[in-house]
Amino acid sequence: VSSPTMCFGTSATLTASGATDYFWSPPANLSATTGSAVVANPNLTTVYSVFGSSATCNSTTQTGTVGVVPL
Repeated sequence: VSSPTMCFGTSATLTASGATDYFWSPPANLSATTGSAVVANPNLTTVYSVFGSSATCNSTTQTGTVGVVPL
């Protein structure tokens, strides 16, 4: 999971790879909660987690922080 820093009012694309299915949290200010890429538009610095799983029963959870520079 990338860990971008952005200005208040902008968005960042979060991407994950290496799995078949992805589940993102927390859902607030995300364009979706599933998929390998989601768009985050948080109002303050937020730690997002993505849980990835595959058909071979392998799974992992990664976290990343989206930093928001206030106005």
